Amino acid sequence: MRLLTLFLLTGLSGLVLASRVEKPSPRAHLVCFQCPYVTRPQDCRLVTSKCHTCKIEQTGNYWKLGCGEHHCNGQECCRTNLCNGRLTCPSGQYPGAEDGTCIPCGHCLGGAACDSDGHCPNGCEPGWHGIGCDQNEGVTATPPANLDCPPGRYGSDCMSFCSGRCYLGSVCDAVTGECPELNGVRCIPGYQGLKCDQPCDAGRYGPNCVNACSKNCYNDTACYSDSGFCPILGAGMPRCKSGWEGSFCQLDCERGRWGQDCTNVCSAQCWDFSPCDVVSGNCELFLGKPRCASGWSGYNCDTPCPRGIYGEDCLYNCSGHCYHGAACDRITGFCPVTHGDPRCASGWRGETCEISCPHDRYGEDCVQVCSSHCREGGLCDGVTGFCPLLPGQPRCEDGWTGAKCDQICSGGESEACVQKCTNHCYSDNACDPNTGVCSPVGSNPRCKAGWFGERCDKPCPPGSHGVDCQQICTGHCYHGAACNPVDETCPQLNGRARCEPGWQGPKCDMHCAPHTFGADCSSLCTGECYNNTPCDTVTGACPSIPGQPRCKAGYHNPYCEQTCITGRYGADCLQVCSGNCINGSTCNREIGHCPIPESGPRCEAGFFGESCEWACNPGTHGEDCNQHCSGHCYQDVSCEPITGRCPAVEGVRKCEAGYHGDKCDIVCEGGTFGENCQQKCGMCSGSSCDPVTGVCPGGCQAGYSPPLCTSTTPRL
Repeated sequence: MRLLTLFLLTGLSGLVLASRVEKPSPRAHLVCFQCPYVTRPQDCRLVTSKCHTCKIEQTGNYWKLGCGEHHCNGQECCRTNLCNGRLTCPSGQYPGAEDGTCIPCGHCLGGAACDSDGHCPNGCEPGWHGIGCDQNEGVTATPPANLDCPPGRYGSDCMSFCSGRCYLGSVCDAVTGECPELNGVRCIPGYQGLKCDQPCDAGRYGPNCVNACSKNCYNDTACYSDSGFCPILGAGMPRCKSGWEGSFCQLDCERGRWGQDCTNVCSAQCWDFSPCDVVSGNCELFLGKPRCASGWSGYNCDTPCPRGIYGEDCLYNCSGHCYHGAACDRITGFCPVTHGDPRCASGWRGETCEISCPHDRYGEDCVQVCSSHCREGGLCDGVTGFCPLLPGQPRCEDGWTGAKCDQICSGGESEACVQKCTNHCYSDNACDPNTGVCSPVGSNPRCKAGWFGERCDKPCPPGSHGVDCQQICTGHCYHGAACNPVDETCPQLNGRARCEPGWQGPKCDMHCAPHTFGADCSSLCTGECYNNTPCDTVTGACPSIPGQPRCKAGYHNPYCEQTCITGRYGADCLQVCSGNCINGSTCNREIGHCPIPESGPRCEAGFFGESCEWACNPGTHGEDCNQHCSGHCYQDVSCEPITGRCPAVEGVRKCEAGYHGDKCDIVCEGGTFGENCQQKCGMCSGSSCDPVTGVCPGGCQAGYSPPLCTSTTPRL
């Protein structure tokens, strides 16, 4: 017998040797073996592996060995008189040598004939394996047709690669390339198909892609196909639609929160502290109940009642009778009492100043008593205190005079007190010497500006001015004070302001200039309003414009004077810091970026980005994610982003073959190999085995067989 070496298998780390006995067969008519087309002629060789470096010539559709003067390894390629044809063997045999010998096929399954290379097309009989089904090492079960394919390859020629995505790192079928099912799972998360070579369809994730993504991802984006997490599309972008939170966006907002990722806080002004809508932030509206607490209105109950309005949802009008036109309290409707001033304007009383004075009282808060000398028996006007003047009758009882009948006639006259002409007749015209009536001259009016009546002895009523009191005051005097009846100017009393908030000028008829507000427009806007928008000329608050923030980034409250609290940033301080800045430092209140220290990282372990809002990418870990995983975690999973340790599988931390340690960054040593270095090397010669495969690179000690040197060599 003679030993023949078998083929060198592509992808194996070493040579797999086997022996077989070549049996003689009938001589064929022609000897030369014609090889199928290959890329390089020198790769064409006989089954015996001889003459594989001979010069090759192409004839027709075949390559054949050159003859004549061409040699290899000191031997002739073939006999020159047998180089003009193709060797043909009977069924069940194949060309095996250059001398015209046919060799019987091996133990092909079902007695099938082998091909011209000696390959069995359907696999081997039980107990046999190898390409030619001519190797027997005591195997009792029928091995796969391609038992000699290395892990990760399949197919008849072992040239196809497995997908590498079988569940739990399982090896694909050596014939079909299909991944096996383990407890009903075939593929790793994110892949599907028999070979696990197809990524999940959009909207699916997990092992075998059996899970449906959440429909609450922001902008209807698809979730990650491996984890099912909804993605964050960019810095400052939300993960979830309004009303949802969580990695899968499957949790609805907690009570009191709303919006994308539930980062917004419901208004504290919702009626009876009721919750707001998780999508829009609108305070919930219950049947028969108001939406907002007293003093507030709007869907979000964040708009204070305007001047002159109060109560729940701002549904009620103030009485309009507060002292000097002051606004009522927007919550209770009560008129204010300040600096010892009365609460109500003349003619009114009560907390809301909506009750008119009784007939015998008048003035502010109705605290003054009408004169008892009115001819109508103590009844007077509730605003002015004037006694009523009836047609054809005097105003006062005998002996009294004045609009209020509170002045005693001089000299004790009875009904008609001695009167003098007033000096308020127009152009100083004298009054009638008998009646005291001022007489108009030509087209001129009767009275000077500020006075009216036949005798021009009555000052203009509050709110009117000019000659004969025919004009109405148009300004906005402070606290509703009456304008000067002569020139319409507003009074400035006791050092107080002249004009109501929002107005300026002698007549208080000019709006405040931009960026000023308050009484007489004497105050400057100090808030950080969005886009430098002018503040409200009355209150000084920054305006609330639909569709844009109230305050610049870093500020909040109606006046935009307060900086963001720790953990908040952006316009109106509505954005929440990532919380991942190094050492718990707070983010920039304007843009949310974490501070850059003089030395060291910006972000806590497991996060990176200017705002430290991004979790480490697969393959990285640590502070600022600037450390790389070992790359040797089991099943090629990424390490933990904080510690860099490889994750445990079913409670056990596992590494790829050849490595061990928490981070799987320590190469096997001390004669070990495989996953977690748990296998012992065989009887290697000269050096330890390969830490990944266990193959002995220097061969085996005497008596052991390669490649693992774990079994003894059978004696021939």
